[in-house]
Amino acid sequence: MSRPGRRRGARAPAWAAVLALAWASAASAETVNRIVAVVNDDVITQADLDTRLRSLTDRDDAAWSPEEAPEGVKQSVLQRLIEERLLLQEARGLGVTVDPEELNAHVRRFRAGFGSEEAFRSALAASGMTEGDVREDIRERLLLREVIDRQVRGAIRVSPQEIAQELAARDVQRRPEQRASVSHLLIRVTAERTEEQARLIVDAAREDLESGVPLAEVASRFGDGPEGAAAGGGLGWVVRGQLLPELDAEAFSLEAGRWSRPIRTRLGYHLIRVEERADIPPPTDEELRRQSHQELFERKFREDMDRWLARLKSKAYIKTTAGQ
Repeated sequence: MSRPGRRRGARAPAWAAVLALAWASAASAETVNRIVAVVNDDVITQADLDTRLRSLTDRDDAAWSPEEAPEGVKQSVLQRLIEERLLLQEARGLGVTVDPEELNAHVRRFRAGFGSEEAFRSALAASGMTEGDVREDIRERLLLREVIDRQVRGAIRVSPQEIAQELAARDVQRRPEQRASVSHLLIRVTAERTEEQARLIVDAAREDLESGVPLAEVASRFGDGPEGAAAGGGLGWVVRGQLLPELDAEAFSLEAGRWSRPIRTRLGYHLIRVEERADIPPPTDEELRRQSHQELFERKFREDMDRWLARLKSKAYIKTTAGQ
C-alpha cells in the first residue's frame, strides 16, 4: 500500500495558514482513506485505487492522471484489485507462504533496477512509500504467483492428442516466410508542420540520402519518429504484416539498396530502404508442436483462471461504493 507523503515547510506558517492547511489535510485524508470496496474482511481505499491508476499512467504514458481516468478504466482497475484481494485471502486460507530468501532476492533485484541506492531512495521519497511498503508489495506479488501456480497453472495438462487436433485444425502452410532488414525515416505532418512543409522536407531528406549522406546524420536533422537519430533510422528485421500496410507493401517490393519514394501514411511521410532480404525457413514439426502446446496452455489457463475467480467471487462478500 502506498502512503501519502508528508510535506515539510521551511518555517512555521501563520495561524490562519495552519488552520487552512489542517482543513485541507483533513479533506485530503478523508478522500485518500475513503473505502471504495469491501472484500470479505478486507477493504480497498481510494489511495489503493489511485496508486494502481498512477502506475498505469507511468507505464503506458496515458494522457490522464488518476483523478481524470475514464470511468471504464477505474472500474476495470478496481475489479482487478478486488480479484487480487480474493487471491491473497485464498493464499492465506491455504497456508501459502513466501520463502524469505526468495523474497530477499527479489527485493535486491528491484533495488538494483534503480541503478544506485540514491536513485532508489529518491524514488521512494517521490512515491511516499517506505522500504517496508516495497517489501510487502513484492511479497504479495510472489504470493499471487504461488497461489495461481498451485490452484490453476499447475493443474493444466495439454495432451499430444490435443496438439495433433490443433495442428490439423490450423492446416499450417509450410512455406518459407520472407523478412527484410529496413532503414526508415519519418517526417510527421502536425499542427505546426503542414502537408506542404512535410513534403518539402521529405524531398530534401531523400535527396541527401541518395547523394550518400549517412542516414544517422539526415535523421538527426530531419527525422522525428521513434526510429530517429538515436537508433540510426534502423527498424531491423521485419516480416510481412509487421509494418503499416503502406510501408509493408513497399518493403517487400522495393529493390534492395534503393531509397523509396515518399510514402504517405496517417503518421506523415516515410522513406524506407531495404538493406537485405532473407527467407525464414518453415517451422519444423517440433517447433510447431511447441508453439501449439504454448497456445493451448495459455488458452486453458485463461479459461480455468476465469472459472476459479468466478467461484471465489460467488462465495465472497463484495461491495463497491457508488460513483466509482
